Amino acid sequence: MAKLSLADLTATPVTCSPPVSVDGSRTRRRVYNITSDPDLSVIWSQSFRAFAEEEPLSVMPPDILCRWLSPQQFPFCRSHRLEHIDRQRQWRSAIVHPSDTASSAAVEAAESRASRRSAGPRNTLMLVSMPCAFVDSGANYAGALYDATRILNAQHRGATPRYARGPVRRYEIAAVGLTPYGHLPDAHFYASTAPWVLQLVHLLPPNVPILVALSSRLRELYAHLGVDAERLHELPPNGAAYADRLLSLVTTPFGALEPLGAAALRRVRTRFVPVPAPPEQRTRLIYLSRRSLSPRRNLRNEIELLAALRHTLQLQPAPAVHTLEVFDGASGQRLVDVARRFSQAAMLTGPHGGAFLNAIYCSPGTPIVEIGYKSASPMAYPSYYHTMARRLGLAFWVVLGEGAYDRPITAPVSEVAALVGALLARGRRPAGSDHKAVYAPLEKTTVGIDEDNFAP
Repeated sequence: MAKLSLADLTATPVTCSPPVSVDGSRTRRRVYNITSDPDLSVIWSQSFRAFAEEEPLSVMPPDILCRWLSPQQFPFCRSHRLEHIDRQRQWRSAIVHPSDTASSAAVEAAESRASRRSAGPRNTLMLVSMPCAFVDSGANYAGALYDATRILNAQHRGATPRYARGPVRRYEIAAVGLTPYGHLPDAHFYASTAPWVLQLVHLLPPNVPILVALSSRLRELYAHLGVDAERLHELPPNGAAYADRLLSLVTTPFGALEPLGAAALRRVRTRFVPVPAPPEQRTRLIYLSRRSLSPRRNLRNEIELLAALRHTLQLQPAPAVHTLEVFDGASGQRLVDVARRFSQAAMLTGPHGGAFLNAIYCSPGTPIVEIGYKSASPMAYPSYYHTMARRLGLAFWVVLGEGAYDRPITAPVSEVAALVGALLARGRRPAGSDHKAVYAPLEKTTVGIDEDNFAP
């Protein structure tokens, strides 16, 4: 994909007045469809596979799994309904004390369904230019573009600007690197912010500034991505940026859960991770603990689960995974050490949380078993790490426990242990895994991946 030239970006004539303060009390039209406004120019577009539409791997049959998954987060559930309540009872009785045969059969059935799935729908990523527009840190979410009469919410749905309070910095042309999760630049850096910014770097001429959130930590992370520090511009504190041509990435369908495709995320991995460890060195079963983050999704029965996982490892024939490691944050650890640790993982498991962003370092094909939750209040269990894993060529498995986003989770211990044991026993990578990824060397750093910073 060739870079765009400055001529490509300025082909449409624009005449802007000097920026003036914007009345925040006025009601503005929210633009969700850029085709409704002819002065919003699509400069570049590319389609990509929408993994968010795919069924996650689970030992639960789809109709049972979809009793708890949100159709908004997991769109494939829109076509699955539990028709026979007895099926859930039958399935539960078979999985409470599963045999090795039953577990292997459930894994094979899930993988068989995955192998038969079609390529699925495709989304389109576009680079859009809005004339004479502002952007600021937002009253709730960062990154929405706006002028005196409208807010471009096609990507940053629901974002409400601060309306140019404070100083305004003017540009002839600038790009918005504040992602839809720009209000949490640390928490979603690897899976959202980094691929978003690298996509802009990849597309735009080097003299086009990119507006981002910055901190000492983020500056170091951008340095490891190889992004020129002079290219990154922080918004004025409590102020705004104004550009004759303000550029932003937008995805169709509008408001899609997955704003970028696999190529963008793998671009991040090639800049961050070391050469993957050979298979014989991938001996770590890493459990991602949230015990220090109580009560948000820490496991009530973590001690019981860890004992079951240790017992599962003891049953594995040699040579096999022989180390259970508990990861509860990496504050103060060097990034290179954390990266090496996760590149040697044979599997990741634990309750839903930001530590799963460390999957960016895992070797392609590594299974991930995430323990989600059933309650939809205050937020339904999201497809965030399912989508991230699929884009990275990782096998993502869902197990659901009793709990909620802001409360503890009780894991189905026997189900988790049986699934982990079956996956370790099979020891094979899913079809379509990316074994040919190109990896860049990782420099040493003192930046750690801290669970406190990365918990979404």
